[in-house]
Amino acid sequence: MLTDGTTLFSKPDGWKELGRETIALPAAPGGGGRKAVLALRAGVVRLKRPKRNHAAEAAKLPATVAVTLVEAREVDPPAGAEEVLGGC
Repeated sequence: MLTDGTTLFSKPDGWKELGRETIALPAAPGGGGRKAVLALRAGVVRLKRPKRNHAAEAAKLPATVAVTLVEAREVDPPAGAEEVLGGC
């Protein structure tokens, strides 16, 4: 959970698209490969401190940590194909 109450993977939905990249996906067993167009987005999110069983242990951690989330999400995947989605 993020400090604003949203979830990590829902956050990029409201961000501006930074660009697109086309990648070649390797063939899966029993199928052929394909090309996928990925929409790229990035932004800063604030993670809340994880809950701990011991208050003294939790107190040693910062209340929040800011990290940069980069997302690559497939645009218009073919019908029946699994959507390509990646983040780091």
